[in-house]
Amino acid sequence: FNKASVEDILKLSREIFKYGIGGIFPTIVTDTVENTKRAIYTVKEASKYFDKGMAKIFGVHLEGIFLNPEKKGIHNPKHFLTLTVENYKKIEEDFIKIVTLAPELDEGLIKYLKENKIKVQAGHCTGWNQEVDGATHTYNAMSPISHRGSSSTLSALTDDNKYAEIIADGLHVSDEALKLFFKTKPADKVILVSDSLPITYSN
Repeated sequence: FNKASVEDILKLSREIFKYGIGGIFPTIVTDTVENTKRAIYTVKEASKYFDKGMAKIFGVHLEGIFLNPEKKGIHNPKHFLTLTVENYKKIEEDFIKIVTLAPELDEGLIKYLKENKIKVQAGHCTGWNQEVDGATHTYNAMSPISHRGSSSTLSALTDDNKYAEIIADGLHVSDEALKLFFKTKPADKVILVSDSLPITYSN
């Protein structure tokens, strides 16, 4: 959604509604502060045109800027910022409802987000924090399971009070890892996610 126009977002909202998706939190990935603010504004503008036959836009999911370079994935680390309240205020907007960040690098940001009723998810990280609400795309861009110590993935699997997203397309995560995930997590704490690739004709 970083480069999407209002028209692009509305078109996608109509298309995914046909697949039974009633609402979305469009994801903004790592970019410059200026481009991030522009993308958030565009998503917010698109939400004002909600109509029947469209997936409702509930708010923005910010999956970028506050990540761990060791687990950067597709994100450009040159735009990463330290996890401080001061840096968050550079892009702060009331339409941001979910923030994915690396909790092991936190310098007071998690507390601020929680105080402002923003959901916090651990992702692109090597650590964990009991204050997070859940995990973003479990396994992917996380420290892996270790039998000799803690890791982001292990905490996401074993913390029954936290939500955990999983990309269950058989490509991002192996079948065996999916079986472990579904055997481990309580059903009401599982969130199935995708990159919407078939819908955007990008697979």
